[in-house]
Amino acid sequence: MIFGIVNVNPSEVVGKEKLFQLLPSRYAGKATSAFVNQNVALGASETGVATIDGGTGLEMAANKNLAVCASGNIFKHDLPTDKEQPHSTARTILLGYRASGEACFQRLNGQFAAAIWDAPAERLLLVADHLGFEPLYYYWDGKRLVFSSSFRGLVRFEGIPREFNFRAIRNYLLFNYNPGLDSLVKNVRRVRPGHYLVLEKGELKIQRYWFLSYRNQNGRQIEDYAQELVELTRDAIRIR
Repeated sequence: MIFGIVNVNPSEVVGKEKLFQLLPSRYAGKATSAFVNQNVALGASETGVATIDGGTGLEMAANKNLAVCASGNIFKHDLPTDKEQPHSTARTILLGYRASGEACFQRLNGQFAAAIWDAPAERLLLVADHLGFEPLYYYWDGKRLVFSSSFRGLVRFEGIPREFNFRAIRNYLLFNYNPGLDSLVKNVRRVRPGHYLVLEKGELKIQRYWFLSYRNQNGRQIEDYAQELVELTRDAIRIR
């Protein structure tokens, strides 16, 4: 899992003790890493779930001006790689972001959630995979952004009011799941699939990097779709 805190005011320092409030008790004893720099703190903890590339992790650029924590798996990409360093989801995103910025997100094929701290730009990015397989929750009150890939971990943070969101509860009872981006706790939301959040200069913005397009489908026959489906299915099995 990944988690973190960013205070808008640079003088409001975040310590490791505050950061680890976001770590559920069931992760006690798991390997955990942290990046702390004044008002910014990112963390990552192993989940115990087997992954292709080591899954959850935290990576930093050599000069520490870029930090990435990520969970999940990236199965396929065409981004730069570093043969001298072990491959991981966080490492792949760090190298991709350093090479092409936010444009790298669309080139990732996987199930992942990631947080990127870009120190020179003084901004944080929270990224959800294309279809939202890997959850990523956040709380924003205009002064502080708190996030976690674990809903249970996020709501245990002492700075988040624990008020029920009755609209989300009603949806859950009606549909047996919550179809919206809000959660069972007020002001705790999920990052929309295929989107990323940007916290910069005290403002939180939502950007889309991918959507399912139905354009340029004219002239194709049913046989073409059938063949493409077979090829995509084979590729999905192969890369996993």
